[in-house]
Amino acid sequence: MDGYEFISFDELYNVYEITREELNMIDSSFIGETNNDGVWLYISDKDENGLPDFYDSYLGIDVILKPSQGVVFG
Repeated sequence: MDGYEFISFDELYNVYEITREELNMIDSSFIGETNNDGVWLYISDKDENGLPDFYDSYLGIDVILKPSQGVVFG
């Protein structure tokens, strides 16, 4: 799956604090296949904010990081 990366449910929770039950909060266009161990997620960062687009989708906001400060637009 080009552009997708497999992320185990443990990694998903430990890195992004997203549980299996919260997968429905991610835009379905960023979700590939899912199995008992994890999920294939599209890991692009089109807005170049340092966070994968699937995570922006989960948060429901666009995060723009600047060198001196973090600014959140929602």
